[in-house]
Amino acid sequence: MRPSAEVRNKNERFWHKSAKALAPVMGALALAGASPEKHNPAPPAVEPLAGLDYEINSAPTQFVGFKTETALERSSVDRPDDQSGPQIKVIYALPKDGIDRELDTNGTIEELAWRVRDYQASKAEGLSMRMDTYQNQLDTGFIRLSKSGSELAAQQNYIANTINEELHKNGYTDSADKIHWVLYDGPPSTSVDGLLLCGAASRPPTVPGNVAMININHPACSVSEAGGPFSWLYLASTHEIKHAMGHVSDSSPRYDGTYHSTDPTDIMYGKAQSTLAAAKALLFDPGRDDYWNDSMRRYDDYHNELSLAISDGGSVSAKPTPNPYLSESSCEDDCTMVFRDDEKVSLQASPERFWRLQDQAGNWPRQGELSVEMDTDKKISVVFEPIAELRVRVRKPGHGTVRVIGQGVCRTVCNYELLAGKRATLIAKAAKGFRFGGWAGSPAKSRYTSVFSQGAHSKTAVFVKDTN
Repeated sequence: MRPSAEVRNKNERFWHKSAKALAPVMGALALAGASPEKHNPAPPAVEPLAGLDYEINSAPTQFVGFKTETALERSSVDRPDDQSGPQIKVIYALPKDGIDRELDTNGTIEELAWRVRDYQASKAEGLSMRMDTYQNQLDTGFIRLSKSGSELAAQQNYIANTINEELHKNGYTDSADKIHWVLYDGPPSTSVDGLLLCGAASRPPTVPGNVAMININHPACSVSEAGGPFSWLYLASTHEIKHAMGHVSDSSPRYDGTYHSTDPTDIMYGKAQSTLAAAKALLFDPGRDDYWNDSMRRYDDYHNELSLAISDGGSVSAKPTPNPYLSESSCEDDCTMVFRDDEKVSLQASPERFWRLQDQAGNWPRQGELSVEMDTDKKISVVFEPIAELRVRVRKPGHGTVRVIGQGVCRTVCNYELLAGKRATLIAKAAKGFRFGGWAGSPAKSRYTSVFSQGAHSKTAVFVKDTN
């Protein structure tokens, strides 16, 4: 569910307020993190994001975002993986005294994770992060940290390092093949530079670890701001996860000395973007020579395409919504929708006025809804056909009837849907004591045959008293 217009406008106004406000944005987002030259020894994993125009309370903000009811039960251990190999494990982390909003069990984090993966795939030619799943559902872990929110906030740039250590002490793996994407539900920290921290991450080998942390109470990275097609949380998460994978490394052609890319169009760029539009347009290693090949062992094509051939006269929409970055959610012409692998999709064919869905040998039910399981790429055709809407009226009910051959018998007022351009026959039959007096505005023969064109038509049968 999208945040309210008021919330969205507030967020947009903030980021357009000035280039100065946007500059630190691209730290989890442009991403201007602490540099090794400025902070010795090697800096902790951190990406400060400006939020100085906001008033931040220590308590978490009220959740107003989206949620589903499909998540697994809470688990503080890593359940058996559905697949082997490198993958991303989502962790819901609370400080010792943090308010438990149960975002790991009410479906919020699960939905958020798939949205971030959809966003990330749009930046990497459809390739998606391999997520840690159990029995085909997101395996979200949980940890309540040993320190309070204020103690963790006081650690400034070192908060992600602390979370990384606690995860390992509590049994979560330290393997570089499993990146822990931590959604931290505590008060935001302030960096040594005086900025609120949106995200932080390990930067192996210089900053060892396998954690990418996002503070979901940061004003711009809050889950409450993550309902639309673009969110700083999506961008920050994608960026921080790349850091935890060890990117951008000093062996990359565009390494800038601070674990970022010198390419201003790269999602790993290390300096400010001047506009929100520029931030939205960032891509995943555009040159395909900095971290693309190394990343591929962690990414798969987890999307399948649904190719729709649509005739004139209607549109097709889908639920759940296809990947909004790679496809449209509704199509009036031939198009391709992109869905997650094995996703169960309900397609709705909606004809325009004076059109209907053609009977296609059971491919599409006449009511226009079709269920499809996206276990592979699929092609579906939908054909709409033109219709004539015929309104038949018996002027005096009880005086007679009108039979529309192949449709039925009308005794008062009836509406019929005919295939446009086809011949149709109406037969008027008077009741006892009456005779047929004619069709209003037409010849008096009781049998009326005509070709009805696409559009609206009406015929009224007049019966009169039989005086004979």
